[in-house]
Amino acid sequence: MTDFQTIPGDFIQRQTPDGNILILHRELADPLTELLQNPPEPLETISTGKGATRFHKLAGIEVAVKEYYHGGLLAPLIRDYYFGPPHRALEELRLLAIGQERGLPLLTPLGCAIMPIFGPLFCYRLITRREAGARNLLQCLRGGASDLEESCAAALRLLHDGGIWHSDLNLANFILGERGVIICDLDRGKQFAQLSARQRENNLKRLARSTSKQGMDQHFFMARFRRFYESVGP
Repeated sequence: MTDFQTIPGDFIQRQTPDGNILILHRELADPLTELLQNPPEPLETISTGKGATRFHKLAGIEVAVKEYYHGGLLAPLIRDYYFGPPHRALEELRLLAIGQERGLPLLTPLGCAIMPIFGPLFCYRLITRREAGARNLLQCLRGGASDLEESCAAALRLLHDGGIWHSDLNLANFILGERGVIICDLDRGKQFAQLSARQRENNLKRLARSTSKQGMDQHFFMARFRRFYESVGP
């Protein structure tokens, strides 16, 4: 079994007959267990170069089940196998729960699955609540949206002031929906008592590289983003 007691919120732990370890929000533990053990046809699947997220209807809400996959040239060989512990899905769940407790603009955590393969190798799943009406920032920009620098900068400043550092910030990590702007994909992110200027700058530079790489420099202006980022917060 694994340590989940440090995760804020009402989560419980289960172990399935095939050895999978599930950390689940207590109120949805039974339907989430069934979903992970016998996944139905998803409502929608969004694939990226590093796996897929599948969306399902569950107990009156929609949930997202994120699969962890490697990117890069070796991806076809190492697929979705990761060394653990620490368990990546558990650590991301923990960061999301900490952020929720602090009122930060993040996805709502519902659970994770730790699936042993062989020895120290594991596969992982993360479950969150799907954001109503959500599109990521890159999709919005490609659709012609503009003037989103201020709202996105405010979300990132809240995240940073709350002590959360994002490991690979890019345009697709900003989600725009009914709750406003939230930030996703905290895989390999870290929690600190206070972020340093260098850690904040690391995220800003990474976002700038993503903007250029996606050819969005004339649609999303990092100079404006920086000004808004520096002007909000305490």
